Amino acid sequence: YCGYASVLLGRTLREAAAAEAGEGATHLECQLYTCEVNPDYFEISRALIQLARLDDTVILVEIPVEINAMETEDAAADIVSSQIWADEAKHRQQQQHNDQRDVLASSLPQIEQKIDFLFIDHDKDAYLTDLKRLEREGLVRAGSIVVADNVLFARIDDYREYVQNLATSGMVTTQTVISQIEYADEESSDDDGSCGDDDGNKSDGEEDQDDSSSSNLFRDGIEITHYKRNPLSDKEDWLAGPKCAEICGNEASRREGQSVGGNTK
Repeated sequence: YCGYASVLLGRTLREAAAAEAGEGATHLECQLYTCEVNPDYFEISRALIQLARLDDTVILVEIPVEINAMETEDAAADIVSSQIWADEAKHRQQQQHNDQRDVLASSLPQIEQKIDFLFIDHDKDAYLTDLKRLEREGLVRAGSIVVADNVLFARIDDYREYVQNLATSGMVTTQTVISQIEYADEESSDDDGSCGDDDGNKSDGEEDQDDSSSSNLFRDGIEITHYKRNPLSDKEDWLAGPKCAEICGNEASRREGQSVGGNTK
């Protein structure tokens, strides 16, 4: 854990900016946020990010050890989202200051903050809670792409079930890309690298494979989810809509009937 993925992604962003704006371009209209809980790894990652000259692009966020020790749900998402909003507030203040000298800029619409690309590869028990927290914060929204690593090897079934349900509702499209665990001997796995469908379902015949086979020992998958609609607003609209009222009304009547039945016995 030395910031390898952050350096790789940061370099990719810089290369994309250079390709779009011309060779030698260094200014990026985005930031890469990454978090680390281990203090030693944090310092190593920071040094390597600086060595790669990406410290203006990659923002390394430290998760305090005491918070991680409490095993607080969505702690990482809470701290990272707070950092994003704090940076956004500073940016807006600077923008307002510049706008006072630029009438044209002051007339431009404000861009809503969102996470364009989210790579989840941390505490396997926190995948779902952190995703939901970022949804509630409005940072994961229409247009966001979420990539979750190790969903099959670590059996992160609650996360996959959640995004598959979102896919069923039409809020997202999601796909499980079959792979093998990192650093595994390629000869130990005969996986063909096939993918699931847009609902994240396994391909035909996968359910029948023997989990004890050598190929399945190293079998893994990456869940790639593309948000088509804003999850927060859509959920609020559904809760306020007639379908929810109908379901809630039927449930209330059912419980009332059970209660009456119970009192007569």
